[in-house]
Amino acid sequence: MTMATELTASSIGYLLTAALAGRRYDEAAGLWRELDYTAQVEVIAALGVQARTAARQAGIPLTADFTKLAEAVCADALTSARGALEGTGRWQAPQCSHCRELVASALAEIHVKAGIAAGVTARVPQLRDFVSPVAGTAVAVGEGTSPF
Repeated sequence: MTMATELTASSIGYLLTAALAGRRYDEAAGLWRELDYTAQVEVIAALGVQARTAARQAGIPLTADFTKLAEAVCADALTSARGALEGTGRWQAPQCSHCRELVASALAEIHVKAGIAAGVTARVPQLRDFVSPVAGTAVAVGEGTSPF
């Protein structure tokens, strides 16, 4: 069992965001690739919630530059990212793993930008922030809050 399978989608979303914020791209890619399709879809949904929450907490408009997604191989990537970000109804994740990764990265980037706009300069969360030192088990992070 990998660490990713022990974490909630919300926690994984925060870890991916933190890895991107810290420019630890290999770490983010490795964590993402441990996830199966269902987990990736759940993480994308969690990232959408986190991006909306971070923008609201920062008091900034929820905007996104999905230029890279518009150029993606999968035509559904752009629609999927917008749907997950808006959170107004059902959305469909791209079937292509690469495009799901692009969607997750775009949503995490929105979260990072909202944190910067809010003036957050706190330490970027690490994997150890989500693991209990007692048993090595995952610790859930509440939805609607940001560890940034």
